[in-house]
Amino acid sequence: MQFDHWFPTIIGIKNNPKHKQVETKLVKFCLDKKKKIKSGGSHWLSHETYNTSTTYNLTYEPLFLNLNKWVYDQIVKYCHHMEYEVELLCSGVWFNIYNKGDYQEYHRHAKDCISAIYILSGHKKAAKIYFRSPILETAQEPKIKINDKNAYRAHYEALPGNLLIFRSNTEHAVEKHLIADKRITLAYNFRLK
Repeated sequence: MQFDHWFPTIIGIKNNPKHKQVETKLVKFCLDKKKKIKSGGSHWLSHETYNTSTTYNLTYEPLFLNLNKWVYDQIVKYCHHMEYEVELLCSGVWFNIYNKGDYQEYHRHAKDCISAIYILSGHKKAAKIYFRSPILETAQEPKIKINDKNAYRAHYEALPGNLLIFRSNTEHAVEKHLIADKRITLAYNFRLK
């Protein structure tokens, strides 16, 4: 697993080697469910972006069980790297569908401990995921060469099969999606047992 050290936050990145085997079935499932299930997140600024955060939980959905287990295994590896001695319980899994013009404002998952984003469908031109430093910029900034030790934000492309793992209190957002192709992600949250 690759670990990028942004701000004082560590973001774990892992590509699922079996992604191509599950992508088509899981994308079809999400698109079919969108026709039947009301969108969540009505209180968000980005309320037009479809998600099932409060309306449909994928934690025990049979079609997602193998992927969910793989994600959990990566969460355990992340915790070992961080030297966390914790037992975690998945508090929810939902999907997000981004159409052209959709976005997600900066937010955090304060009730949880570890969060993850799995890119189910997307590509290099799809909206990027941004993580924001908890350290605020000041008016007097030295001239610096931006790197992982001093950046105020970091971003990742929406590459299918990629999993991003981070502490739940890390602010993250999705920029405006500017292309016609759908961008579909899964959001995972874990709490202490």
